[in-house]
Amino acid sequence: NEAVEYKAKPISEGMSAFTRECIVESDEEEDSSDEEEEDNTNMDSATETKIIKRKEKLTRAQRNKQKRVKAEQTLLKERRQRKQFLHQANEVHLHNKVVKRAEKEHRERQL
Repeated sequence: NEAVEYKAKPISEGMSAFTRECIVESDEEEDSSDEEEEDNTNMDSATETKIIKRKEKLTRAQRNKQKRVKAEQTLLKERRQRKQFLHQANEVHLHNKVVKRAEKEHRERQL
């Protein structure tokens, strides 16, 4: 029974008197400087710090899976780039044909 009560009891009884005093004093200081902060709202939003989340530790299997997925994605990306490049190379003759036709029409107009 004592173990259950001990487990149900909170770890601490709340803030210490010193901490409460510090918070009360800082609140009073903030109240007086609120007028100054209203003028600088744009500057405050730019200087806010971001909360940095700690990444969870990954297991070896999870790390290996991430590496495998990343490797597959890079291979796929390289394959797409190679295919796109070859497709452009295959269309060169079509572009040359269009350019020659345009030049021929231009010469005929000049005559």
